[in-house]
Amino acid sequence: MTKADNTTPLPQLCLLKLLLPGYSHWAVYYKGKYYDPEFGLLENRYPKARVQGYLEIFLEE
Repeated sequence: MTKADNTTPLPQLCLLKLLLPGYSHWAVYYKGKYYDPEFGLLENRYPKARVQGYLEIFLEE
């Protein structure tokens, strides 16, 4: 798990640990989109969420 600073670009594919007011949860980031189980497919991160950390996922091509 890599600690996020919320200024460095995210890897192309990663699992995110998001911190929201009062709780945290997980989402997937892939090619600029957020796949979030609570908020659905988002073009931008939910405004009140902060990326606490991420786990980069590597794809074989």
